[in-house]
Amino acid sequence: KNIPFTFIFAAVAFMTGCATIVDGKKQEVTFQSSPAGAEVSINGIAKGTTPLTLQLQKAGNTTFTLRKEGYQEKTLTMETKVNGMFFGNILFGGLPGTTTDIATGANLEYSPGNHFIKLEEAK
Repeated sequence: KNIPFTFIFAAVAFMTGCATIVDGKKQEVTFQSSPAGAEVSINGIAKGTTPLTLQLQKAGNTTFTLRKEGYQEKTLTMETKVNGMFFGNILFGGLPGTTTDIATGANLEYSPGNHFIKLEEAK
């Protein structure tokens, strides 16, 4: 027997996460500093120098550090909030969709997605 296409489509949609599909597991985040040219590390791994835009895996407890010779090092935790698309799963997808979003990190988003840090001269 053939399974109707609409049934397969509905089953797949039910088991996937809205936030995962719409917004993905990564987010573009921009880092700028004054002065420019500071090294940016994400969770201790050097990624480049400011100004810098990265595609970062969405996750809680992500820290970034800016370092530049002659300036004080600055480490901050990136704030996250619940992605609005995650609530679509609660309403339409139920438990399977929400667990997909949580497992992929798509239930979160970095807020803000742009960071401007003024570095202070070393004393």
